[in-house]
Amino acid sequence: MKKLNHLKKRTVTIEDLYELKSVYNPQISPDGKSVVYTVRETKKIENAYETQLFMLDIETKETKQLTYYKGNNHSPAWSPDGKWIAFLSDRSQAVQLYLLAVAGGEAEALTDLEKGVSNPVWSPYSDEIMFSTKVGEKAVRVEQNYEYPQPYEVERLLYKSDASGYLKGEYAQVAVVKLKNKEVTFLTDGPYHHSVGCWSPDTNSIVFCSSRGENPDLSLTMDVFILHRDTKKVTSITGETGYFHQVSWSPDGSYIAYIGNERTYGSASMNDIYIYQISNQKTACITAGIDLEVGDMVAGDFHFGRTAAGIMWGRNEEFYFVVSEKGSVGIYKGNVNGKLDPVFMDNAHVYGISVFPNCEEAIVAISTFTHPGDLYSLNLKTEELVKLTNVNDSFLKHVQLTEAKSFYATSTDGIHIHSWVVKAAATNDVSPTILEIHGGPHLMYGHTFMFEFQVLASKGFNILFSNPRGGRGYGQAFTDAVRGDYGGMDYTDLMAVTDEAVKRYSYINEDKLGVTGGSYGGFMTNWIVGSTNRFKAAVTQRSISNWTSFYGVSDIGYYFTEWELKADIYENPEKLWNHSPLRLAENVKTPLLILHSEQDYRCPIEQAEQLYVALKRKDKEVEFIRFPQSNHELSRSGKPNLRTARLKYLTSWFKRYLKQSQ
Repeated sequence: MKKLNHLKKRTVTIEDLYELKSVYNPQISPDGKSVVYTVRETKKIENAYETQLFMLDIETKETKQLTYYKGNNHSPAWSPDGKWIAFLSDRSQAVQLYLLAVAGGEAEALTDLEKGVSNPVWSPYSDEIMFSTKVGEKAVRVEQNYEYPQPYEVERLLYKSDASGYLKGEYAQVAVVKLKNKEVTFLTDGPYHHSVGCWSPDTNSIVFCSSRGENPDLSLTMDVFILHRDTKKVTSITGETGYFHQVSWSPDGSYIAYIGNERTYGSASMNDIYIYQISNQKTACITAGIDLEVGDMVAGDFHFGRTAAGIMWGRNEEFYFVVSEKGSVGIYKGNVNGKLDPVFMDNAHVYGISVFPNCEEAIVAISTFTHPGDLYSLNLKTEELVKLTNVNDSFLKHVQLTEAKSFYATSTDGIHIHSWVVKAAATNDVSPTILEIHGGPHLMYGHTFMFEFQVLASKGFNILFSNPRGGRGYGQAFTDAVRGDYGGMDYTDLMAVTDEAVKRYSYINEDKLGVTGGSYGGFMTNWIVGSTNRFKAAVTQRSISNWTSFYGVSDIGYYFTEWELKADIYENPEKLWNHSPLRLAENVKTPLLILHSEQDYRCPIEQAEQLYVALKRKDKEVEFIRFPQSNHELSRSGKPNLRTARLKYLTSWFKRYLKQSQ
């Protein structure tokens, strides 16, 4: 009977984007009896996303919806006394902070700030909430409307952001709001960005992070500061040499923990955990002796609403944190003396976690290749999992998802490259295969749900993906190995993966290979089609084609280029050009589709324009699709109709060139 039910299931369609739900950001109540979480849906008619808050009674397993506003309600946070839930909502013009009584009633707005708020953190006494908001330091002319446009005055080196567009002379500041009278008090000021940290247990101090160097646009550091509220004195506990964030004060007030690195390897530097002891003002790097990647480094296209877990304090100077390792994201336990032990490491992606007050259990959000994600109760001692939510059960009941098989390929220098293959759905025949390349490059593909992979598999394509050198989760040396060598051994790794897959799997047709990737993956797609003709079709997305211009047009160009290529445009422009796929345009024989967003400031669309013109001028087979009102995050969080359009272009191109003779 089970086999018959399996055969009745259909495969994934592009329109299933509107059927899937994402559950994330679980938060356990102080008494350990309830968990509040968010569920995000994609609305087709509204062409937008909707996020609502839900509460689950852990004992009865009953769930009730807390918010109903047809927009985005997110970032829930329990008050320590368990009486309130603070959350963020875009129900007014800007995202504001709202308060919901657990006993019942309507949500009440706590803030009404012009630029909105983010990152709410309760005080230990449940009487104040700390948050972040942007404040203008001076008047800056910006374009206001079509009839009367105004010039934009640029003074800073960092004057634009892929996430925020052109920066408008505003800086993120830390403030608090009192519950009793909604009075807002700013704790920081000045021409620096500040990020919310945490409260001391006695509320007399707060910790925040900021880049306060003489020229933050060049130093690119982030330091940890303690603000003593009574004296207004600010003390730095880091030395302006690294990038630190996600601070957490121990419950007994003895330690401050934070995550970060000393930028030793630029953007390839792995994150460590640091413990600052209040009594002697000394800092220890707890993870220094282990080659471990702290944090969630998975590259994906579905769980874009997840938040970083940070360090969660337990009992007896212990704490929990997440780790990325060999394609999986799991949980470790540590203590202030440097003892580190894995608690839960499986072939899965833990993309959310909240630890019970008894520190014996946790609520975790888990995704796998064949499961979009749900909340589970996890016993931190036995690793027993109990499923708590079923947000996609109706979808999974009728749709068959395709599993990925893991294998390793050996590159020419003996390094083993972790790889996976997803077999084309509903067929046992030899099928075309698409090599997918992740962005970053310092991210990792992993054991998580990838909507794009499932769509391509349903269309009759095998999917081949891997973590070539440069990816995270395999140690510092591996992550750093791509720097200064873009298009070198990373290219060799991907060819070795392709060779090994062809040799291993009889259903892969060596004469029907395609390749695609975005960002760094787009760069590598461009490099591949300029270096080999083995792929019969290619789609490059939000790519880099010319490092010499990328240096000056990207929002991260000047420092990312120097970090990653180990060269700049002044002292070694030849190296930038040598690593530019545009240089190889003459060699391209593979039909290439270029997908790029108009408002991409990370890899600006001029990168695509240069490549398109060069190939078209040489009479190459190339097409160019431009996506309006979209930035670098199109495939993950762009307008839903454009996300589905992107997938239609992608699948149609590969169908045209890889299935034409089948």
